[in-house]
Amino acid sequence: MAEFAEKLGQAMIDNAQLNFYPEGKSGKGDFGESTPEAYTSEHYNFDQQWLLALGSFMCAYTGDYINAFKSTGNDSYIKMNLEDAWGIVDADSFRKTAQELIDTGHRTKFQPHMELISSYRETLNNSGVLMKCAVNVIPNTAIPYFQKKHDMDFRQVAPALGLENAELVRMLEIGHGKATMEHDELLGDMRNVDNILAWDAVRLANISRLAMLAGYISQEEAEQYASQLKKQVQDTYNSWQEVGAAYTLGAIIWHPSQTRAEAMNRTVDMLLQDPRALVNKIAFK
Repeated sequence: MAEFAEKLGQAMIDNAQLNFYPEGKSGKGDFGESTPEAYTSEHYNFDQQWLLALGSFMCAYTGDYINAFKSTGNDSYIKMNLEDAWGIVDADSFRKTAQELIDTGHRTKFQPHMELISSYRETLNNSGVLMKCAVNVIPNTAIPYFQKKHDMDFRQVAPALGLENAELVRMLEIGHGKATMEHDELLGDMRNVDNILAWDAVRLANISRLAMLAGYISQEEAEQYASQLKKQVQDTYNSWQEVGAAYTLGAIIWHPSQTRAEAMNRTVDMLLQDPRALVNKIAFK
């Protein structure tokens, strides 16, 4: 039932393609045509473009504009989204939520999840040749091998992590880069992720943007909050590619749904492959 609801919700998100900027309000290219590059360079300075690039991983997933601070949703939709998803209804509730993302976020709450993923990776990587061959031929053998190796029962571990048993298995398989999915472009990168700071930083950039559009805070304050984790992000990762993989893994740990994982992989990879996207134009460091 949960997976059905996830598929239904995903079907309602307009992210079949990237949305760059509001139609009819773009800048002009060399030949007079509208271009994402012209619109963005005309409206935003480098620091603002960096924040747009950071937030674009989430915007690619939700179908919002990736090269503009404006939104595809109207004021009522933005306010409803902030309240339903975040409990943000005014400036004070935004500041409280933003500060929580800055101080701890999910990266702290999900530390046990990351430790389990790391242990799973290490156990399989250090297994014998025969076991590695078995896992490659019959992937389902990895989970019972890991449990036996560590005298662990997922029926006890999963509830302690706030997950169902099937969700825990899916999280480990994706975190190790061995899941079977329709959109698996980022799986190889995910096996190297050991910090999901990006999951908090990308969402911080986006709620700051939406709170500004809702009229709760000024643009200056929105940029101030959105940039609070910038240095940590640059110290933790080496590229936008790594940010994208870490953000995606964070989203999957938060809600290990096959449907969500495939949608996240598809949209983030679509973003990283598009030369018009700011993540392919703005220097990460």
